[in-house]
Amino acid sequence: MLPEFLLVLTLVVLATGVRWLLRRRDAAPLYRVGDTPLVPTPTWRPAPLKERWAGDPEQPVSFGYKCSWWAIRSESPARVIEALGLREARPVAWPEGVDRAHGGRGDGPAEVFVSPPIDGWVLVVGAPADFEEAIEERLGELARVSAALDTVVQVFGTHRVVEYHAWAWADRGTIVRAFAFEGDVLVSRGAPTATEVDLEVPLELTEEDAPGEDHVMAVAGGWSLDPQTLDEHAPVGRGWIGTWP
Repeated sequence: MLPEFLLVLTLVVLATGVRWLLRRRDAAPLYRVGDTPLVPTPTWRPAPLKERWAGDPEQPVSFGYKCSWWAIRSESPARVIEALGLREARPVAWPEGVDRAHGGRGDGPAEVFVSPPIDGWVLVVGAPADFEEAIEERLGELARVSAALDTVVQVFGTHRVVEYHAWAWADRGTIVRAFAFEGDVLVSRGAPTATEVDLEVPLELTEEDAPGEDHVMAVAGGWSLDPQTLDEHAPVGRGWIGTWP
């Protein structure tokens, strides 16, 4: 009886050992320095772009932080694209368009996303809002587009790394208000608007406070649309992606 028990026990041990070795073979190998195991071979890979851009192509996508954008009072994205002089504009879903344009201008040609109208505003994500060294150029550009479209054009930009925050407003070719801050006030033209006053936005550097990215979102919400709340809107249609001239 005992030999039969030992035989069964031996077979069980052998089977367990074989299963362990097979699982060990299929497991991710280890990087080694000499005989010391370090970390498993990474098996994670980023999701394909098409998966990251999945979702309702007509559903607005929120954005705003570390980004720049224009808000244009218009019901015609086609007129906006023409006035801005965007090149190679093509239809695109909201998730892909915002993803491509988010972050503003890079080393190469800047891609910008033009939204369909939302509550009477067309948003241009990734459009420049840099007032650091191009104040007159940027204000002139803002006034020109506003005059060409005979409407209100607003510019917003924020980047927390350098604490750059800016907003400006042009109405039919006239600069109504322009403010930009990066450690100090870069530009401040026109009287502070009711939105800035009501929000008690700090418009100069003090020991206690200075304007920040949340102020940019709040001013945008008071002037036109808070980009952080766009996903609360119902689907409005696809937008367009193009290259800034």
